[in-house]
Amino acid sequence: DFIIGEPKVKTNPNDFCTAFTTIGASELQEEVELNPFWQFAVSKMISGNPEEWGQQLHPALKVHTKYGAIEEKEYMELLERGKEFIPEEQLRYISQYPQEFFEKAQKHRKQSYFEATGYKDTFDGFRAVLWANRADKRVIITGVVLHDTWINSSDGIIREEGNPMVGDAFLVIGQKKIEVAKKSFIPQITFTNQSGPKQETVDFSLFWQVYEALPQKFLDK
Repeated sequence: DFIIGEPKVKTNPNDFCTAFTTIGASELQEEVELNPFWQFAVSKMISGNPEEWGQQLHPALKVHTKYGAIEEKEYMELLERGKEFIPEEQLRYISQYPQEFFEKAQKHRKQSYFEATGYKDTFDGFRAVLWANRADKRVIITGVVLHDTWINSSDGIIREEGNPMVGDAFLVIGQKKIEVAKKSFIPQITFTNQSGPKQETVDFSLFWQVYEALPQKFLDK
């Protein structure tokens, strides 16, 4: 068993899951809290589609190598000094943020990112890459289609397929043996259910997936 690290769990209020996930991975290395909202807006600037729901992983990752990340403390200080807080529906537009953020973010730029491939399947590939890069605190950023039965799985262990609900990004931060001949990853996910009479948030900070459910479910391999 091993865990690379456990980033601070934050609630994602909308479709910003790629931003929350990538800053979570970066925080393990930078050892400072980073802001996801500016990161998402910059990724939308890169992809050129701020109105479109969600974001692909590649633009989200490119923000960190080209521009960096803004610290949460600096984000709050600059907004308080420069303007009113940004309404939630405007958070995805880069025009809402001070230009100064681009300069502040540079100190947290990443050199590169790479794809965790080259093994016989996704499961073994992820395990090998995590173990080989553990000293540098490199975790895996990926995506999956959440299924309804996963939310209320007994002990957080997925035992059945269920029905697909929505795509989400998350981190693979380690491996934990849960049964003989079965191993699981420990993704860190925050999922908000916006259907029904009320909004309900389920925290999957130590959500376990068994071997059989893992390889075929990823959106970005």
